[in-house]
Amino acid sequence: MAQIGAKHLAGISLSSPSSRAVALTPNVLCGIVSYGTPRRFATVPRIGGERFGEIMALDVVSQSCCFGGTQFTYQHQSSETGTAMRFAAFVPRRAAQHPVPVVWYLSGLTCTEENFTVKAGAQRIAAELGLLLIAPDTSPRGDAVPGDPASSYDFGLGAGFYVDATQPPWCRNYRMASYVERELPGLISSELPADVTRQSIMGHSMGGTVPSPSPCAIKVATQRYRLSRRSARR
Repeated sequence: MAQIGAKHLAGISLSSPSSRAVALTPNVLCGIVSYGTPRRFATVPRIGGERFGEIMALDVVSQSCCFGGTQFTYQHQSSETGTAMRFAAFVPRRAAQHPVPVVWYLSGLTCTEENFTVKAGAQRIAAELGLLLIAPDTSPRGDAVPGDPASSYDFGLGAGFYVDATQPPWCRNYRMASYVERELPGLISSELPADVTRQSIMGHSMGGTVPSPSPCAIKVATQRYRLSRRSARR
């Protein structure tokens, strides 16, 4: 088991509840290291320094040195799904100097935020190009979230289809369109070094064929961000 000081991961200064070294266990699939107890602290420097070290709205589930940057898994309480939601974020080293463009990846049926993160190897290219990679989970989860009584793989848990359900009991939690189009982008723009004026989206299977979130939705979110920035300057 490797012992690595948390404040020196990927050359990014970290603010944690404790300054002691943390034990990191190897992730064999990626050749990187990670640790798994969620903790709430600022892990990415805020650009300009005005919010450096400020407590974030995100819990860090794991973080790993990866191609000079840092691969995170975050958890937060979602107002849209009414559950704790996880997403993966690769933050390149370049983000320590300035906000970087965002690339979204939507996974397919039965997947979680880990599939693309562990299997694709996209972090290498993202590190070279200076891109922030975001991969959300595919559905709300938890004991209180209704699943398919027949345990079908294409309905319920792991099969949110990135849409908002309209009928009970599903409509209480399955609000993935609202989550991915509005809530999560807002969280990314406020908590991570993201240049939300430059975004792109891709996916596979369920995440590559559904109409939501569409490139149009990202364009609208970008325009709203620009308008809010203009209003703040006045």
